[in-house]
Amino acid sequence: MKKKVLIIIREFIPYSLSIGSCMRVIKMAEFFAQNGMEVFILSGKGQKISYFGYENLINKVKVIYVPDTLIFYLTSMYKSLHETKFNTSDTKKANVVKRFIANFMKYFQGFVNEIFVPDVFVCTNHSYYKKTSEIIENEKIKNVIISSPNHSIQLVGLLLKKKYGDKINLIVDYRDSWNGTGIFKKKLYPFQLINEYLEKKVLKNMDYFTYALPLSLKKINEKYFDITKKSLLVMNGYDENINVSGNFNKDNKNDVLTIGHFGSINDNSYNNFRNPELFFKALLKFNRKIKLCFYGSVTISKKWQDKMNDILEIGENLSHTEALKMMQKMDVLLVVHSKIDGGDEVIPAKFFEYILVEKPILLVGPNNMEIGKMIKKDGLGYVMDIYSEQDMLNKTDIIYRYWETDKLVKYNKENFKKYSRQKQYKKILEILI
Repeated sequence: MKKKVLIIIREFIPYSLSIGSCMRVIKMAEFFAQNGMEVFILSGKGQKISYFGYENLINKVKVIYVPDTLIFYLTSMYKSLHETKFNTSDTKKANVVKRFIANFMKYFQGFVNEIFVPDVFVCTNHSYYKKTSEIIENEKIKNVIISSPNHSIQLVGLLLKKKYGDKINLIVDYRDSWNGTGIFKKKLYPFQLINEYLEKKVLKNMDYFTYALPLSLKKINEKYFDITKKSLLVMNGYDENINVSGNFNKDNKNDVLTIGHFGSINDNSYNNFRNPELFFKALLKFNRKIKLCFYGSVTISKKWQDKMNDILEIGENLSHTEALKMMQKMDVLLVVHSKIDGGDEVIPAKFFEYILVEKPILLVGPNNMEIGKMIKKDGLGYVMDIYSEQDMLNKTDIIYRYWETDKLVKYNKENFKKYSRQKQYKKILEILI
């Protein structure tokens, strides 16, 4: 009899704003299906964004969508703001109004997220719990993996454990830490106490804990209690089954130094951890011509688009395959992180995609980042301090000179097979029942 596994994630294709937020679960589901398992995925339903090239996955696994008012609202806002992104002057007034509304809503959402613990999505948890119970009972499922953030979805697991006890094998999966990073901490102390209480309760009741970032476990053990014996480090990685080489020359060189960023980016200053403003300010003082390309869920204000007009190029959301092909056309691939608190543990999934295409990686972030240590140790690229304009200017000059003389960093992905998703996900097979 086939093993069955149910994976619960708040945002999933085609209702996810970016592929990065659900790529871990996409590849995990693919891997389980390839290993003869029957896979179910439960997620929220909103306005359709994109399958990002993974339409076929829906035929290999069983995806069940729960109507989610908040996911519908987010996806509707996203579509409304981005559909007129490239419109001309006849819609300028409409675009100004939309930008104003979008900025207002971001601050409003920030306020709402502060008073709802762990986050505002907790309001829709009951529908996920109800549907999950139905699937467990109808399909006789024992393995349940809940992947977060948003971390409120982990509270569904608490309810399931209370109802089913040892009849289910509950695996809590962290793509990012909960209270180990400033991104999800509450600013008001009483709410933060509740936040930590809920996380402790989730961790006490789970059967296993899987985590994508090496420092997550260390922080939990120090903050709460030791869960090492129930824990598995399952990092994100690249898919070794994807062949991106084809007839493309990976050593191509553009006429202008071209730096590409793929995934979510936002210059909104409120509680944002991928804000490129400081990098923009430095680049405006750089006296040589370069190009900076953004693809994915991109929100850059008109102010910066105007200032960076000769440097900045904004593309649309791409399918995974299209994104990999576009990455190959870049000279350098960019990771931006702007928040110090919790930055130490950050290793974004795009980092591994960049390794897959064998291009130099540029990190612009705080000095304490784990990914920065990895880039330096493995000789994968360059690291800049986002809080030092002079360091950014100096390093940009170095990169430019290396580009000019064809001396940019080179490496072979074959030397980094430890980062393949297949090797990482194989660990999970051992804890499924």
